[in-house]
Amino acid sequence: MNAVVKQQALEPEIMEMVLADGDLSRLSTEQRLSYYAKVCETQGLNPLTRPFDYIRLNGKLVLYAKRECTDQKRKLDGVSIEVVDKRIEDDVFLVTARATNAQGRVDEDMGAVSIAGLKGELRANAMLKAITKAKRRVTLSICGMGMLDESEVESAQLAEREVRPVQSTVMRDTAKALPEPRTWGEQARSNRMDPVAAMKRAEMDRTLGGDDIPEFDAPPKVDKVQLGVDALVARIRAVTVEDDLHAISGDPKVETQRKWLVKNRPELDLLIADELGAKYEAIVAARQETEAEAPA
Repeated sequence: MNAVVKQQALEPEIMEMVLADGDLSRLSTEQRLSYYAKVCETQGLNPLTRPFDYIRLNGKLVLYAKRECTDQKRKLDGVSIEVVDKRIEDDVFLVTARATNAQGRVDEDMGAVSIAGLKGELRANAMLKAITKAKRRVTLSICGMGMLDESEVESAQLAEREVRPVQSTVMRDTAKALPEPRTWGEQARSNRMDPVAAMKRAEMDRTLGGDDIPEFDAPPKVDKVQLGVDALVARIRAVTVEDDLHAISGDPKVETQRKWLVKNRPELDLLIADELGAKYEAIVAARQETEAEAPA
């Protein structure tokens, strides 16, 4: 990856924010790739195997460890795994795995999966998932890597989705308690009760020859910021080569735009970051496929 990515130094302020808050969405594409490569380097992992991936949790973009990560770490650190306990409690299948590294250090961790109502193959797959979760969790633990494992991502996403409906209900109930906004039509009807407004209307009626003035609602406001982001996303999606993608992300106007978005519309900056990351991965994958098909 170091040969492919143009390394960009991480500013101390950004590094402090990432380390303190754990949110990678504030990094540019180049900075995020450099951070990714640095994490792989410190753990002795091959970045070309994509041992980590990104997930958005609690509004933050973070890394989580994939199977490629735990498999490589077991080999690098000489870690052996042993399942020492399996049991079912309250329709939950619990597995305890024990890990021992080359230095003789021992660690244990658990994996748990609900099997309530499951039968046959579905029940078997759930139990295998609990075993896998226990093995990967204890691998990350004994190797000193405090991050989510791939088998835990689904559970974390489900937990987050369960919280959102509750928050939405509170916001909806709060909105219902607020007075309804008045449309232009309602304002016009109210003005008929105002003597000054009534006089102005009478003048307009005479000018228009008795024709009534139509009442209408205000047109929706145009979100110019969203339009600007949509235009940038369209540019990113149209890119086919890596140099053009670097040109866009390094464009001073784009950098200025993203700095403003980080402070005022962070969700739009995150959208741009996701588009840049997805396009970069697509370009790299296409190049690797072309190289693999090329004759030796």
